[in-house]
Amino acid sequence: MIRNFIKSVPGGVLWLGVVSLLNDLSSEVIARVLPLFLMSIVNTTFVGIGFVEAVSEATSILGKLFSGYFSDKMRQRKPFIVGGYALSVISRPLLLFTGTLAAVVSSRFLDKVGKSIRTAPRDAFIADLSDEHTRGLNFGIHRALDTVGAVLGLAGVALFLYLKPMTDNLALWWILAFAAVAGLLSLPVLFIFIHDPPAKKTELKKNPQLSLKNLNPDLRTYLLIAFFFALASSSDAFLVIRARELGFSLIQIFLILVAFNIVSVPSYVGLASLSDRLGRKIILILGWLIYVSSYFFFGLQGLKPTFFVIGMLFYGLYYGFTDGVEKALIADFESGENKGQAFGWLAVVQGVGVIPANLLFGLIYQKIGVTQAFWFSGSMALIGVLGLSFFNPKKLLKSK
Repeated sequence: MIRNFIKSVPGGVLWLGVVSLLNDLSSEVIARVLPLFLMSIVNTTFVGIGFVEAVSEATSILGKLFSGYFSDKMRQRKPFIVGGYALSVISRPLLLFTGTLAAVVSSRFLDKVGKSIRTAPRDAFIADLSDEHTRGLNFGIHRALDTVGAVLGLAGVALFLYLKPMTDNLALWWILAFAAVAGLLSLPVLFIFIHDPPAKKTELKKNPQLSLKNLNPDLRTYLLIAFFFALASSSDAFLVIRARELGFSLIQIFLILVAFNIVSVPSYVGLASLSDRLGRKIILILGWLIYVSSYFFFGLQGLKPTFFVIGMLFYGLYYGFTDGVEKALIADFESGENKGQAFGWLAVVQGVGVIPANLLFGLIYQKIGVTQAFWFSGSMALIGVLGLSFFNPKKLLKSK
């Protein structure tokens, strides 16, 4: 049964999932360690963490749009995917050279530029290999393999800390070194096994133009709704800080993150595939409601460590309900020559929203309190849920 299932998935989707798995061995570890690195070694504040996350997001916004558009125009995805992954891999050793905020910002800048170059073409590549009946499944499989990489990376770090106890600061340096080396493994797979599929005959004579006006009108409406939800999407780095404040050790935090990602893996495939049959909208609404309830929960005064762990496991379902499903929805709207820029525009509106989300969350967290910060994000997310609930596309069967 498993063999037949694998055979039903395009080889390009599976190999790209392997690339994401290997890359996430590196990137997920860095993303989770970075806030602790900033506070312990760089001696920055909550506002500083918000600044680093906001700057890193800002640098990637336009890159995702233009790389997606030019991959449409050139009808080639692989050069952008390869270049983006390579730049991210090269950027990560910068964190090892110096413990300054400037070095962290520089590393994150290059990493995010790499991500901006590859993201929209990569998603369009998966859409190229899918049809309306398999989009959710294929995006879910890719995201699940990506998260398996996170599980392996975080579990490896936890095992390392268990076998070789050391001070937190020294451990952070070793973890970053491991992450920098692990990312290199993804590049050979990418060069050898990823190949652009032939362009469809309906797209050969097209010359796509970079403009929101060229997109499906319903897609433009959805992008507005996604922007409001993005205003709530502060970085998960703040959840790591919340765990630290609740008294969890470094190794315990990594074990929590391992469990968090393990919960996400099966939900990516199951829920994204379910959206192929039940529709994208209902699955997305449920996912966004999980985000709302999780953030209200994380902000509770007197939150017990045990309940925080339970909350993290529940929050892990949010990604399964949303990541692959939303990308399949974008491909539903734009299945022709504008796929790349459609994913690029999604990245733009989300990035523009995430910048103030991170800055405001960090500012409220530091100046007012943890409860107000988490409840602010939860309230903003609720606005997005209401908008999505009233969203009724006219010509998209899979949205209702």
